[in-house]
Amino acid sequence: MKRKSVLIADEQALIGATLKAILEQDYRFVGRACDGCKTVELALPLKPDVIMASIDSSLLNAIEVTVQIKRVLPNTHIVLFGEMVSPYRIANALRAGISAYVSKSKRLPILKESLEQETSLWS
Repeated sequence: MKRKSVLIADEQALIGATLKAILEQDYRFVGRACDGCKTVELALPLKPDVIMASIDSSLLNAIEVTVQIKRVLPNTHIVLFGEMVSPYRIANALRAGISAYVSKSKRLPILKESLEQETSLWS
């Protein structure tokens, strides 16, 4: 079975590195972006199956990133994660086209389990 490719987008290097270490056992890691602009820049040529992106990204917020990526890569699944995000922001992100939202306050292994549950539905 072909492993899904994943691009990780988070401004915090430690979170990004930890998420990579957890996910690369089951996903093919294709890159890491440190802000919204870099996420779009990397996603377009890499065409990842999944983008794990922090909703708290600066420069270009996660909703704008989602709109730009989905316009060109409609089959890429975008999973946002963040801390203390209002239901209003999550609703806006869902309308923009994200596939799922996962709370960053969960321990990272639980975040991986949440991603696996979501991606199992995307076959």
